[in-house]
Amino acid sequence: MKRFKNLIIQSYLLKVIDVSDLDSNYFQALNNSDHMRWSRQRSMNHDFDTTQTYINDLKIHGEFIGVYNQRSSKLIGTITLRVRGRSAQLGFLVFPQFANRGTLSIILPHLKKELHTSYDFKYLYIGTKIQNVGMKRVAEKSGFTKVSIANLDDSLIPFISLDDEIIHYLSKKA
Repeated sequence: MKRFKNLIIQSYLLKVIDVSDLDSNYFQALNNSDHMRWSRQRSMNHDFDTTQTYINDLKIHGEFIGVYNQRSSKLIGTITLRVRGRSAQLGFLVFPQFANRGTLSIILPHLKKELHTSYDFKYLYIGTKIQNVGMKRVAEKSGFTKVSIANLDDSLIPFISLDDEIIHYLSKKA
């Protein structure tokens, strides 16, 4: 995969960040996110740090993209981009103090277009909890289509959760 280049979308700057640049507040937010709670529940019978496992996987198979407010230069959230071949899974975390301000509604359509065109991804995948009404709305508004697991391409299998509480969204390059 080509390294993700800085991208400016309206008043936001997206740039790759190194995990070592993140402070403990970020890891606390990550540990408290829906994704990590769900992952922790799935790994109850295993003896490992889910957050660290997730981050290690990301270092090998993807990138950590910081979302910064361009005016204040504050990190307001992150996007994870996990890659397998020409497929990628997108994950999002907007810090609570910046949530519900339309950040993802602004960023996601532009990011989707950039990833399909400049990086040549065939499939982009988002999985979200059924209860996450906001993410479902943003995914659909950004052109992602709700799909069943049976209709997903094999290259997406590493990303897929068979959890019945997850809704799967896909964007396929035209």
